[in-house]
Amino acid sequence: MKKISLVIVLLLVTILLTGCITRESSFQAYEEIEQISSVQVYYFDASCYPKELDDSTQPIKIIEQDSYSELINDLEQLTFEDVIPLFMPSDPRFNLYQFVIKINYKSGAYQLVQKSGTVYTLDASGEHLDSFHGGVDDEIWNELITKYIGEDLFNQYNQD
Repeated sequence: MKKISLVIVLLLVTILLTGCITRESSFQAYEEIEQISSVQVYYFDASCYPKELDDSTQPIKIIEQDSYSELINDLEQLTFEDVIPLFMPSDPRFNLYQFVIKINYKSGAYQLVQKSGTVYTLDASGEHLDSFHGGVDDEIWNELITKYIGEDLFNQYNQD
């Protein structure tokens, strides 16, 4: 009993000293793979930072239908880590930045997945259905993007 109390006290002291908690999340497709109507990859540079995609935004790559299952599997294998500050207010809304994957479903719902920030799930009218926050390791994310858009296209956009 004393060991458990000591562990709890040490945990609380650690949290108080660091002021942050790290939470891990995983991507999950909103609907079955058969319900995906299209998948596009977009790129937004630092001068843009939109909060959402509109109809005028053009993808840099449209993913082939025979890759949907593998892409969803690859996304589900990623670990999104979110560091939550305990003693500072934080804004959970993030702008779209760099490579963003948009998964469209036949129902009209869609998901926006990016390496740093948020995974959004929205319905056909753009209303929020679900989201979680967290970033993916740069190297792992870049490998995934390169796998689906090719190294030449990746290098063309990734000038950072």
